[in-house]
Amino acid sequence: RCLPVCASPREHAGVLWWFGPALLSALGIRHGLTRSGKRSLLELLAWNGAALALLGFLQYVTGAQFPYWGKPMRPTQFFSVFGYPNMGGAYFTLMYSLSLGIWCSQMGDAEASPLDQGGHPFLRAHYPFVAVALSLAAVLATLCRAAIVLSVALTAAFFIYVVLRAFVGNDWRRARRFRSAVVAISLMLGLFGAIYVYAPPEVGRELGTVNPLAVADRVSGKAQYHTRVATAIMRDFPLFGVGGWGYRHFSQ
Repeated sequence: RCLPVCASPREHAGVLWWFGPALLSALGIRHGLTRSGKRSLLELLAWNGAALALLGFLQYVTGAQFPYWGKPMRPTQFFSVFGYPNMGGAYFTLMYSLSLGIWCSQMGDAEASPLDQGGHPFLRAHYPFVAVALSLAAVLATLCRAAIVLSVALTAAFFIYVVLRAFVGNDWRRARRFRSAVVAISLMLGLFGAIYVYAPPEVGRELGTVNPLAVADRVSGKAQYHTRVATAIMRDFPLFGVGGWGYRHFSQ
């Protein structure tokens, strides 16, 4: 009970293969990059997500079939490089939140910059909206209900943030922030309007199955077996748990 253990050594080895590179990458990013370097890396991740979203839409438009586990997957089952809705939903929700944060940061940088700075002021402040739009559309295309609900909550938080920040600061900065808020809200409303008009029927059918009570039940863990299984694992294997992918063996 108090020694390292794993339910399946073969499955646990897969965790070790990716844990080492991921940990080294995290340490390198934390200690080896400057502030501007970290910002550039986050932008790179956001645009990588946008590129994967474009790949998924290209698959959908062309009707391409991709082999996955030896079976051809239909576009409604396979989006971009993800063959499981929850995986794609988790990834693109993360990219959506990251893109929203970069957009807010870029608006702040543009508002604080001189008026005579080079480049078009609108593009300088709002170019991350492209990544935001692609990531949100990708979230819907994965048909992951949890990701869709979380993305709606992130959007609501974004609206509240841009409205509140519009009234902060001195007069000239407040005017700039108010203009940024109007533009950002207009772009987001236009995006939701386009999604409402052009989204495939599958998205509407999936949204129709979202039940607020069921979502609250899953989030709180009420009536779910996950809490019971996790508590039992912590009680029986308090120090090291049951190893990588061990949960699925003990939850059966």
